[in-house]
Amino acid sequence: ASPIVDALWNGTIEASQLRDITERALLDTWWEHTLETEPLLRDFRGLDHEALVRRFQALDEASETWARQEVQSRISARIPSLGAPGSEMALLKHQLQLQRRHKPLRQLFAGLPNLLRQLKPCVLMSPLSVAQFLDPSLPGFDVVVFDEASQIPPWDAVGAIARGNQVIVVGDSKQLPPTSFFHSSDDGDDPLDDEDRIDLDSILDEAVGAGLPQHRLRWHYRSRHESLIAFSNHHYYDGKLHTFPSADHQVPHLGVHLHPVPDGFYDRGRTRTNRGEAEAIRDEVIRLLSAPGPRRTVGVVTFSMPQQRLIQDLLDEARRLNPHLEGRFVGDEEPFVKNLENVQGDERDVILFSVGYGPDKAGKLSMNFGPLNKDGGERRLNVAITRARERVVIFSTLRADQIDLSRTRAPGVAHLKTYLDYAERGIVALNAAAATDLAQEPSSPLEQQLKATLEAAGHTVHCQVGVSGYRLALAVVDPEQPGSYVLGVECDGPTYHDSAVARERDHLRDLVLEGLGWRIHRVWSADWWHSREATEQRLCTAATEALTAARAAEAERARRTEEAAAEGPPEPIRPPSPKADDDTASLDRIRRALGEDDGLAPPEGTELWRNPTVICSVKRDEFHWSSRAAELGLAITAVVDAYGPLDEEHVWSLFREAVGFGRLGSKIRDTLVSSLAKVPASKRPQRVHGALFPASLAPAEYTEFRVPGDSRDIAQICIPEVANALAWVLTSAGAVGVDEDALFRSTSRLLGFSQVGSQVKKRLQEGVALLVEQGRAKHDGGQVVAV
Repeated sequence: ASPIVDALWNGTIEASQLRDITERALLDTWWEHTLETEPLLRDFRGLDHEALVRRFQALDEASETWARQEVQSRISARIPSLGAPGSEMALLKHQLQLQRRHKPLRQLFAGLPNLLRQLKPCVLMSPLSVAQFLDPSLPGFDVVVFDEASQIPPWDAVGAIARGNQVIVVGDSKQLPPTSFFHSSDDGDDPLDDEDRIDLDSILDEAVGAGLPQHRLRWHYRSRHESLIAFSNHHYYDGKLHTFPSADHQVPHLGVHLHPVPDGFYDRGRTRTNRGEAEAIRDEVIRLLSAPGPRRTVGVVTFSMPQQRLIQDLLDEARRLNPHLEGRFVGDEEPFVKNLENVQGDERDVILFSVGYGPDKAGKLSMNFGPLNKDGGERRLNVAITRARERVVIFSTLRADQIDLSRTRAPGVAHLKTYLDYAERGIVALNAAAATDLAQEPSSPLEQQLKATLEAAGHTVHCQVGVSGYRLALAVVDPEQPGSYVLGVECDGPTYHDSAVARERDHLRDLVLEGLGWRIHRVWSADWWHSREATEQRLCTAATEALTAARAAEAERARRTEEAAAEGPPEPIRPPSPKADDDTASLDRIRRALGEDDGLAPPEGTELWRNPTVICSVKRDEFHWSSRAAELGLAITAVVDAYGPLDEEHVWSLFREAVGFGRLGSKIRDTLVSSLAKVPASKRPQRVHGALFPASLAPAEYTEFRVPGDSRDIAQICIPEVANALAWVLTSAGAVGVDEDALFRSTSRLLGFSQVGSQVKKRLQEGVALLVEQGRAKHDGGQVVAV
């Protein structure tokens, strides 16, 4: 204290400065003493610590791989190699040898009480399957886990619970309960018995009511933009969900958007649909699926079944008129059209939402919004609006200000009004506590200093970026795209040290942020204290490099988009033989197959292989009739004879569409397969390697590869054709092995595909596997060689 007293006495400092100077001197002395006595602070170096973090991340990822391998190893070690006569393994092997008359699964499982647990220690079943296939006399399971438990009635769950020693019930009480609302005869405009609509208690509600221990999962990682979950977090989860900000905070391809449909109206008295909204959604689906560049998966959600059926019909018609779209409707995440009741569990990049309800043609608005008016209606809304990863677009004739809450007490309707307002105005439609303020102040003096450093270097900086849960300390704005950030800056402040475990703090959070488009730079406070100038210089360099990387990525995206637009749909490869595409020859074969001489002529320009309705007169309501099986089988035979070999699943989908079914279920597939049994053996198509071959064509001798006269999706080209194309490329290379990636690129171009996407790669891998199985190729290191 004496230097301060001397300075004050000599007039070096003013009395008004005494408090601040004394406090600073005290803190400096305390800090120097702490550094000397605490090795963790004295020896800390940010670069060394970040290297330690990277090693921890690598080991954490490796531990997951090792755990999977260990589980597989333990299960494999428990599998008996041989089965003595009369043993459970012998019984199973005997059943595997049989071609028909297998034991029912319930009897088979009952005969394998010990082996079943050894081969399948984890069994995935529905509650109904448990009751059907697992006899109560079988040994129980250690743990029974229910997923989507909010939709499982207690009486369905009890049987499965009784078969376990422990139970884990997983679900969201703010999502759909079990209900029979959509099983009723209409969408809610007319009175129904209350019993048809009542929300039934679920096993999740029973578990909570019984006081079972609860563990909440609060991290939300599906949405690539916080606005997609902000509404639900505010209204249903009390703001307790832990969400993460996106690097693109105000861009048109992310978030929640309203698409008004002013020319639409709700046809309340007749069809109970809104055709204006349906047509607008159809056009948007076609636009999204036809757009060049990376593919976005699409889903459509409606409030009512009539609106769902109308949109599905319009899309089916669009597919018939635009054959190039067909390939976009197959794959792991094909477009769907679902109503509120059956969309839970689905997710897509883009969700298009049709409200449907609104003023009728005369301008009159009813306050009946179907399921939203009933108890639990707000839970249905919550499910519907949280299905998107990237963007939700609400197509609505109805405006928020048209909903009069004095005419209804339903929470679901009140939330719909707020959500329409939220889609139109953004986060400010929620209360002030939920609003994002891009001008928030730094949370610490360190952040304030770093912000000043970046601004002095010419950057625009936002502080405490985020809506709820996690907030990023600083974010550098992209000067050319003000709706995006190029760099996020994390400090070791409260957000960092509040995380109790290193895996969350130093690995999982980084993975989520990188997935949301962030480039992260960390600033350690100890580093800043030890070498402030160097720390600030690294920060400015990181911001400059991030800007350079953003411009390079933008240029690459533009180049790929231009290439995709210039290339257009890939040109199909014509069949080697002109006769295979000749309609006259095809019609002759069809006539012979059907035993007809005339009266069979397709409309002009019809491709018979794509439009089997030309030769198949079986109607939807007749489809499962045994009396129509022979005709259906002959129609399939005719198409296969004219254009085979064809992928089996593709043929089933063609006839499913021709008859008018919306999706290919197991019952439809079984009917199509059994109909072929009605065809005489001499004419019956051969089912080989997932393909249907004409009876006149020997699969073993088939070496051609072709794509009929349109752009079939890769999943529609049968594996034998893919294998033949691969073999052609390998043969062209001679005895030299071909790197698998190069082989796939050449073969995909040969088949008419400009890029090797995930679906193309999967199909080509199946083709290589078939070549190896047939002895026509072999693996040699990382290469494939023709044999």
